[in-house]
Amino acid sequence: MGTLPPVTTVDPRNVHAAALLYAANHAELLHLTDVVDALAARWAERARGLGDDCAFIDAGGERLAVSLDLSIEGVHFRREWLSPAQIEDGRMRGKIDPGGRDLQQPVDPEAFTQLLCVAYQRIKQVDPDAAVLAPALSPTISLDPGPGPGTGLNDFIFLQRMYDSGAGQYFDIMSAQGYGLFSGPTDRRLRSRVVNFSRPMYIRDIMVKNGDAHKPIWISEMNWNAVPDSVADKRFGQVTLEQQARYLPLAYDRIRREWPWVGVAFTWFFKPATDAEKDQAKYYFRMVDPDFTPLPVYESFKAYATRK
Repeated sequence: MGTLPPVTTVDPRNVHAAALLYAANHAELLHLTDVVDALAARWAERARGLGDDCAFIDAGGERLAVSLDLSIEGVHFRREWLSPAQIEDGRMRGKIDPGGRDLQQPVDPEAFTQLLCVAYQRIKQVDPDAAVLAPALSPTISLDPGPGPGTGLNDFIFLQRMYDSGAGQYFDIMSAQGYGLFSGPTDRRLRSRVVNFSRPMYIRDIMVKNGDAHKPIWISEMNWNAVPDSVADKRFGQVTLEQQARYLPLAYDRIRREWPWVGVAFTWFFKPATDAEKDQAKYYFRMVDPDFTPLPVYESFKAYATRK
């Protein structure tokens, strides 16, 4: 992928500082021209569970999480959390930096790969045995890289261009979203302009084509949206509470039976902090209410997970 620009030397134990220094020093390359804040905590050494070890880029007042540590059964994983859509399109759209330059930029998989490369190298300096997760790919059908409202770049094209830029050397695990949206977990249609639960199969095929058949995919987020009729926003589809309760265990069952290349699948999400966002569709992915009252999807998944 070519020679990388030099990165200012920092304490190699502080992966966050290295990645953020790179972003600050090469903002033009990354299209992040207003890096005004960075919270860089020392990488917790083999800490079990989710810690506070996150870093953020604050661009134009929008904070974007850079990374997160996770340990499962003593194995350390690292997820780089700058999603392509967040950096290159949605979060930067219409922002103006202090110098008066418009931050609207087209989606740029090559620049994104540069950031992934630097983060990977710094992580491996800290712990050569750490497993680095690629940023989760969001399902996208647009072929217009933008900038502008309603634009984006198809996730399959984005991934292939990452590979063409050498990204295969700089992640150990791929991650992708697995939302069903408007159909259930047994929808086996494979169409590039249909976003359904089967979409990660396309990602798998691209990985195999590029010599990464040995790498697993982690499903970073999956669930169905039990949004009520009273909320107008139906962008995430709409199912009843009973359908949601039926679909989620079926999704995990399909993964276990049909997708041996999936290592981990995360449900989005467990609990909202408050009911302040009840007027928003995203609230209705929850499994329990803010007071921990379980919903049918919680009970059905509990039964699935604990069955003998």
